[in-house]
Amino acid sequence: TTPTQTGLWAAVGLSFWLIFAVAASFKRTMAVLPLAMLGGVSLVWSATRASVIGLAVELLVANLVLALTSPGWLKRAALRSVIGLAILGAALLFARSQLEQKFRQALKETTAAIETDAAATPEIRLAMWKMALQGWQRRPLMGHGIGSIPSIARETDVRSPIKDMRTVTMIHSTYIQILTETGVIGLGLFAAFAALLFRDVLRGVRERPMLVASLGALVVWFVAAAFDGFQQSGGFLTVGAILIPLALSATTDPRTA
Repeated sequence: TTPTQTGLWAAVGLSFWLIFAVAASFKRTMAVLPLAMLGGVSLVWSATRASVIGLAVELLVANLVLALTSPGWLKRAALRSVIGLAILGAALLFARSQLEQKFRQALKETTAAIETDAAATPEIRLAMWKMALQGWQRRPLMGHGIGSIPSIARETDVRSPIKDMRTVTMIHSTYIQILTETGVIGLGLFAAFAALLFRDVLRGVRERPMLVASLGALVVWFVAAAFDGFQQSGGFLTVGAILIPLALSATTDPRTA
């Protein structure tokens, strides 16, 4: 329903298509590549910075894990990285104007925020994050409670020339919002869940290298979560709700289930 969701689905899809491309026969690889290329174009065309950054991290992390944990897959891990970068590079040439404009805008706004008063930064996300962290500092251990962002926003002195911070209902960062709403305890519990999740998926990759697709997709989702909030974004939460059980169920040994 939004460019953010389109980009996220495209990045997640690419994680799966890329492992299919290097694991299949040459004939099947040729059949898979058009779908992977379509995903790359969709990712860049949506011009979502979080998803592009997530996929870039995925190409590094997932393929490194594949190379280190799965004997005989080093060449395939390298090939997966090369194919992924080639698809992204071609897609950027095809639809680069939108994405380049967003990245240049982000760089300009972030630089302005660092060099001037962050309370007056034109980068809305930075202003939102500052507002939320100011609220968290007042109740660092337990937070303000689920759904408390609007009440924090109404009392903030953080200003942005683009948006009235007093009308903000979400802050476009899953982790900062968890910290603000549930404090150090809530963020700690979420971090423990994420650590256990990745531990189990990493164990599965050693036995079944194809699971690196699920690992990569999870990396994309958790990286993008730094710039979007699943608390008020049903589409974003849906992606994670699909990926997490998929990754975990695929690692379950049916003999011990």
